[in-house]
Amino acid sequence: YEAYVYDEFSLSDQLTISPGLRFTHVGYAKKDVVTGGRASSSNQSLIYSLGGIYKPSEKIRIYGILSKGYQPPAIATALDLGTIAAEGKLDAETSNNYEIGVRSSIFDWFNVDLSGYLMYFDNKIISESGIYRNAGKSFHRGIEAEINVKPVENSKIYFSGALQKATFENGIYKDNNLPYAPNTIFTIGLRQSFHIGKSEIVANVYDTYTSKQFNDEANTVQGTADGFNGKIPAFNLLNASLNYYLGGLNVNVSVLNILDRHYFTQRFAYWNGIIPSPGRTLSVGCGYSF
Repeated sequence: YEAYVYDEFSLSDQLTISPGLRFTHVGYAKKDVVTGGRASSSNQSLIYSLGGIYKPSEKIRIYGILSKGYQPPAIATALDLGTIAAEGKLDAETSNNYEIGVRSSIFDWFNVDLSGYLMYFDNKIISESGIYRNAGKSFHRGIEAEINVKPVENSKIYFSGALQKATFENGIYKDNNLPYAPNTIFTIGLRQSFHIGKSEIVANVYDTYTSKQFNDEANTVQGTADGFNGKIPAFNLLNASLNYYLGGLNVNVSVLNILDRHYFTQRFAYWNGIIPSPGRTLSVGCGYSF
């Protein structure tokens, strides 16, 4: 269970602050149906946040936030088969987080959101060869951007992405990248809509890129013979979707990985190594809103 209090104060027409407090209590219990054994545990935390927004003009927002984070392991993570088989026990993550950014829509056809962040974690939960565990101290920093450009009516070019780095802060792997933490990710696309009578057709074509990653603390580059450890190469995927709307009716078609790239995103020791990701995938669906 948890309880929280949050409020927002306008110190002037331009400056607003929003402090908050949250108390969280989490309890876990499990029973071994074979042996009949039982075990339980609980933990609790009081966390805070303080945010602020400064408006130098009607179309510019400068914002910042500092907060204390607390994240207990999700049930699916704590009860993951590979983690249980390795007799893993997970503690809650805690973090100190700092973010500052600017959001602007100076022109009707252009808006941008740029931000930078620093996060200092204790007990960061990571996945190594498909087994979840706590990683000790880690440091995460990065720059994020979201840009939308509307060159003509009913058309939008969009971009979102991040340059980031997450490294261990203690132990023999200090300064190594955390597993499954790419340094670069981005999506760029074009969305176009057409009106035909009372219906609307929306076409969307977009490309996603994820840079190389590692799946272990040692940042092993050369893949092992069993596939359990090694670099996860960068991958770039082109995708598209088409939606048709008429009243409450929606018909949609999407094609993922149009160029049929061969790639993978995970290495699992419990599931015997590399897990291939889907090739070109076509899906068709329809729905109706009453």
